Amino acid sequence: MFTFLHLNSSVSRDASKQQLAIKVIDLEKARDDIEEIQQEIFMLGQCRNEFITGYYRSYVRGMKLWMVMELLCGSAGDLVKHLPLS
Repeated sequence: MFTFLHLNSSVSRDASKQQLAIKVIDLEKARDDIEEIQQEIFMLGQCRNEFITGYYRSYVRGMKLWMVMELLCGSAGDLVKHLPLS
């Protein structure tokens, strides 16, 4: 995970009013990770699976990359709570 990003949530402007996650990456601080970021965008753009976070679009404004994605409510801790103990 990048240390130079900020996560926001929003609601789509269309009739669906879908909740969205917006990942904002400071490209100036991420110069050494540009290739990794490009790979993430490419891979997410190719994946259409209910078990993978939905990726919708990216925008660049100034030196900020805005990635619009599906909003997932919960955390890794929520997943662990439901795992059977062995």
